[in-house]
Amino acid sequence: MTERQKDNESISNTIHRETDMYDIKEQPIGNGDDIYIGIDLSLNSPGMSIYIENENTVYAYYFPTRVKDINRRLDTRIKWNSNARFLLCPFHKQNQAVPLLDRYHSISSTLVGTILKHSKNNNKVRIRMEGYAFGCKSSSTSKLHELGGILKYQLYLNGFSVEEISPTSLKKRFSNCGRSSKSNMYEKFLEKGFPMLKETFEMEKCKNVPNPVQDIVDSCALMESFFHTPLKNGF
Repeated sequence: MTERQKDNESISNTIHRETDMYDIKEQPIGNGDDIYIGIDLSLNSPGMSIYIENENTVYAYYFPTRVKDINRRLDTRIKWNSNARFLLCPFHKQNQAVPLLDRYHSISSTLVGTILKHSKNNNKVRIRMEGYAFGCKSSSTSKLHELGGILKYQLYLNGFSVEEISPTSLKKRFSNCGRSSKSNMYEKFLEKGFPMLKETFEMEKCKNVPNPVQDIVDSCALMESFFHTPLKNGF
C-alpha cells in the first residue's frame, strides 16, 4: 500500500458512515473528564455546543445573524442535568461578501480553534454532526457538503474524529419523533430544562424558530445524543 493510499484510508476511517438510530450503540457516560460536542453546520449561522463533564457546563457557541446579537451573552444555571451551567457565547459575525473559500476557512478554523481551546488538558473529545441528506441536490447543499469536508479534514489534522447521526435519528432521540419540526425541537429543548433562548434573543414574538436559536437547539441535540439515557431533565 502506498503512502497516499494509507493517508486516504486513515481519513476515511475518521468520517463515519451515516447510520440510523437503531444502528448506533448506546454510549455510556464518561469518566468525568470527557468533552461532548455537537456541531450544527451551516454556511450562514453554524452552532456548536460543548459539554465538559468535570465542569458540568454547556458552552453554546453561535454565529450572530444580526448586529445587535454580536455581544449577546448568557451565563445561567439551568434545570438540565442537575443545574448545569449554561454559557451562551457568540463567535464573530460572518462576512457574507468574502469569497466562498474564505468563508469555508473562517468557519472551519473558528470551530476547530474553539475545540482546541477547550481540549487543551488532553480530555477525551467526542464530536457528532448530522449526516448528509444525499437526496438534496441544491447548490447550497453542495456548498454545505464542501464546508463539511473541509471541517472534518481540519479536525482530522488535529487528531479528532467525527461521528455522524442521521437527521431523523437525531430528532427521534431528542424529541421522541423522527419527524419533529423546528418548533417541536425547541419545545423539547425547553422541556429538558434548557434556557428560553427566544426570549434571550428578543425573538419571542416569532412564530417559527429563527437563527441562531435553531442552530443552538440542534447543536445541543447533537451533543445530548451521545448519552445513553435521554431523561426528561438530563442525560
